[in-house]
Amino acid sequence: MSEVQILSLSGNRLSDTIPECVGNCSKLRQLFLDDNNLVGVLPESLNIENLVFLNVSNNDLNGSIPLGSRNCKNLIVLLLSHNNFSGETPPGLGNCSSLAILGLFENRFSGKIPPELGKVKSLVFLLLQANQLEGRIPAELGLLEELSSLDLSENRLSGKIPPELGKCESLKILSLYKNQLEGKIPDELGMLSDLRYLKLSFNNLSGEIPHIVA
Repeated sequence: MSEVQILSLSGNRLSDTIPECVGNCSKLRQLFLDDNNLVGVLPESLNIENLVFLNVSNNDLNGSIPLGSRNCKNLIVLLLSHNNFSGETPPGLGNCSSLAILGLFENRFSGKIPPELGKVKSLVFLLLQANQLEGRIPAELGLLEELSSLDLSENRLSGKIPPELGKCESLKILSLYKNQLEGKIPDELGMLSDLRYLKLSFNNLSGEIPHIVA
């Protein structure tokens, strides 16, 4: 199978671990293993730096993202949602210069959101909801001019909503509910002319409702 470029096994009842031999597919560009019953970790042999599309969502996988110092400049879509992945979100994701969709939601990722994600100018969907992320929302996310959907809800994020998010001129969905955010709602969110969905409920926000929101 060394010549295989696309491997799609989605929506089956596959179980056990992802075999190390997947790493032998040196020309593999797209890997779809979503909606199965897979367990264990992502194999270290996986040539993630060569992949364009990786979807292993809706399984029972665990461990961390085996990114290390590898430069995944080809990766456009990374979907790991609905698993049991844990550990910190790797700062190395900031080197995935082509990444458009990052879906890590409904896992057990902890620690802070890496500010390095602000370097990924191609990001359109950043979906990190329903994890155990803590600390402040990085102001660097305001550099993501192509970002259409930002969902950080159902985490343990604290501090203020960074006004820099008002610079995400393509943002249509902003969901920050069920965190521990405080302070006022930034007036700068009024700069988001394309915003269609804003959910900030169940935080510790205070002050007046800005005219731009009301």
